[in-house]
Amino acid sequence: MSPLLNEGDYVVAKALLPDDQLHVDDIVIFDHPDVGPVVKSVKTFKGTVVQFCGQSPLSMGSDEMGWIARDRITRKVILLITSTGIKKIDKKTE
Repeated sequence: MSPLLNEGDYVVAKALLPDDQLHVDDIVIFDHPDVGPVVKSVKTFKGTVVQFCGQSPLSMGSDEMGWIARDRITRKVILLITSTGIKKIDKKTE
């Protein structure tokens, strides 16, 4: 699987409010307690914790990443800006 983000790409993200809905496959930014800010896809939910996955073979795996508290998610990615153009990735408006 090729990565969604490559070196030099940019993302535009909107701040999440506590009541905002998240869905599996949403791309979010969260604060990991060991590695700092991370961009990942939502893999699954279990109560108030979330498991993530990456889209690159080089990505930190969900087992290594661990379960992350929902309140650590700070933003939801809505646009991807690459050398080939802009891609809208907000599911609500697709």
